[in-house]
Amino acid sequence: MKINIILATIFLSVIMYGSADFLTGFVGGTQLNSDGCVCHALTASLNVDVWIEGPDTVAQGESAEYKVFLTGGPAISGGFNTASRFNDISPADTSVIEVDDELTHNSPKSFSSLTDTISWIFNYTALTEGWDTLYSTGNSVNGNGIPTGDEWNFGEKFPVFVTPPVPVELVSFTLKPIEKGINVTWITASELNNKGFEVQRSIDKENFLTAGFVNGNGTTTETSSYIFTDTPEKPGLYYYRLKQIDFDGTFSYSNVVSSEFIINSFLLSQNYPNPFNPATNISFSLPSDGNLALKIYDLKGELIEVLAEGFISQGNHSLKWDAASFPSGIYFYQVNFQSNDGLNISEVRKMVLSK
Repeated sequence: MKINIILATIFLSVIMYGSADFLTGFVGGTQLNSDGCVCHALTASLNVDVWIEGPDTVAQGESAEYKVFLTGGPAISGGFNTASRFNDISPADTSVIEVDDELTHNSPKSFSSLTDTISWIFNYTALTEGWDTLYSTGNSVNGNGIPTGDEWNFGEKFPVFVTPPVPVELVSFTLKPIEKGINVTWITASELNNKGFEVQRSIDKENFLTAGFVNGNGTTTETSSYIFTDTPEKPGLYYYRLKQIDFDGTFSYSNVVSSEFIINSFLLSQNYPNPFNPATNISFSLPSDGNLALKIYDLKGELIEVLAEGFISQGNHSLKWDAASFPSGIYFYQVNFQSNDGLNISEVRKMVLSK
């Protein structure tokens, strides 16, 4: 009687141990770290197919998505394990968890039929250059609550080659003068962890100021094109360079290019934003020095504010009108400009204050 009790206890422990392992997600492990799902069956089964799909090449510092597939066996429900020899793997969703340096299922997935295929998604992050190997194991169970009758198998080892990091490769950097400023354009052949570009301007090729910032494309091996329009206040010769900044704060500078900026004509722009509340900006370009008056009128034609009046220099200008004390409605701004060389211009634009 005592022997029978001991044997029954051992048998029950094996059943509970195997079932507990399966229910908590750990199905036995891959060839990298264990002998497979031996708590379900002592040997692998050729009736079960397990494989990994995903890119076979990843650049160092990049991440990629992979899938583990399972089919065959009793095909009531199934689980998996996967591992990487050198680099990091992580769950792509809540159906996958990490256990003992491997990824496995959070709970078993059900097959819809004996011929169905189930799968799990995980992320791979390439930290080390060179060859790496992904391992996989799949377990197909019959759902009878005990390990008997379950079948498992190892998947084929999946090689991944981690290439050297792809730097931000700048293939062109050019300037083109336009009516109100200079178009700064550049093209990259590839980018790695690229947060973006500071566009920097200088009048002496030594002291640079930031003219603006353009977001980068992170990590990509595809060609990317960028454009930034700079509007210097005065005409003249300007020097430009790019400060490329990574997400970790490291940066590098491009070569320096230059362009002449010339204002040939008067230009009054539409205010921006429009409609606005409560403030808007009025911009204009002057081809020469002179006297200017910028005045605001209401819909009745009554003068309500003078933004500027007097001498003004050649170049690009922008004035802000704060209409916080005025009611919603249609307003007009008028610019009268008389240059020192005899040019006389008067232009009017409509704007809408919407509160």
